[in-house]
Amino acid sequence: MRVELRPATQDDRQFAYEVTEATMRRYVEQTFGPWVPEVQKEIIGKSFDPNTHQIVTVNGEVAGILALEMHDSHLQLEKLYLLPSFQQQCIGSQLVKQLIHSVSVSNKPIRLRVLAANSGARRFYERLGFVATGVTPERVFMEHPPKGR
Repeated sequence: MRVELRPATQDDRQFAYEVTEATMRRYVEQTFGPWVPEVQKEIIGKSFDPNTHQIVTVNGEVAGILALEMHDSHLQLEKLYLLPSFQQQCIGSQLVKQLIHSVSVSNKPIRLRVLAANSGARRFYERLGFVATGVTPERVFMEHPPKGR
């Protein structure tokens, strides 16, 4: 299986909505109420930035989206969404392990947040060494500490 990342373009905006709906809709509804497509398209459209987003491909097929923001103090993993047909195949694990390895030389932590309703995502990140650093009714904040800490 060949997993690759390519830079996102403005043409990927619709796919960003589709993969978000496919992976996050039930958790958004559990947390915030009904999924209103027009509202969600606006929210997702505003957060979509080709400078921070990459498209995950598997054997040349579009499979998901990854969004990262580099800060002075840490790397923020904003999104890692894989279409359901690409989940449970170690693709997400492979991508996160690559991130962990890539930031190890910078000695910076990787931070992220998951919706509290998405316990599967929390367990996924815990298996990869992330620890909860804070909790709100809506979200769990997590961090993978840099090596040596």
